Amino acid sequence: MSPGCTGGCIRRNIPGAPPAGKAKKRAPCNKRAGIASLYTEAISTRKDVYHLIDWLKANADVEEIDYESSFFRSFKKYAPINVKNSIANLRSNVPPEEYEFVAFKLLDTERNREYNITLVDTHSPYTYVYFELKTGYFDSSSCKLAMELTIEQGLDDDADESSPEYMHYAATVRLYNAHEFDRIY
Repeated sequence: MSPGCTGGCIRRNIPGAPPAGKAKKRAPCNKRAGIASLYTEAISTRKDVYHLIDWLKANADVEEIDYESSFFRSFKKYAPINVKNSIANLRSNVPPEEYEFVAFKLLDTERNREYNITLVDTHSPYTYVYFELKTGYFDSSSCKLAMELTIEQGLDDDADESSPEYMHYAATVRLYNAHEFDRIY
C-alpha cells in the first residue's frame, strides 16, 4: 500500500489492504504505488501493441503463424466478438471489419516450458498468442503469458481506480502474484 492510503481505492479488495471506511480522514492515495507494491516492477504508462510483440519475442521463443489458416473457423468467428467487447476497444471502438490480427506460436523449448505447461492437458499442438493491431487486444492459450502481457502493457495515465482498465490490471497483478495461472487452463 502507498503511504497514507486508507484503503479507499480498489486495493481494498486485495488481501492485506485495510477495509474501506475505517479511517476518519482520507489521505491521498497513489493507486500506482499500491499496485506496484503487489508487483515487483514499476507500473508504466500503457504501451502499444508493437511493444508487446517485441516483448514477446524477447521473452519467449516464438514463430509467427498465419492467423487465417492456423485457427478453426469457430475461433476466428468469436475472436472479433471478444475484441469488440474488450477493455482494449472501449476507447477506440474500432469496428470488426477493420481488425488486423497477427498470431504467434510458442516453440517447444526449455525457455517456453512454463508457458507450454498446459499442452498435455489440452492436447493442443502449441501455445498461441494473437494480437489485434488496431485496438491492442491480445489473448493467449497460456494464462501466465496473458497475465505477463497485461502487466507489461501497463495502464493509461488517466485510468482511475473505478475504470474497467484499472480494475482488470489490479486483478491481474493480484492473480499473478497468487500464481493463479498454475490453476487456470
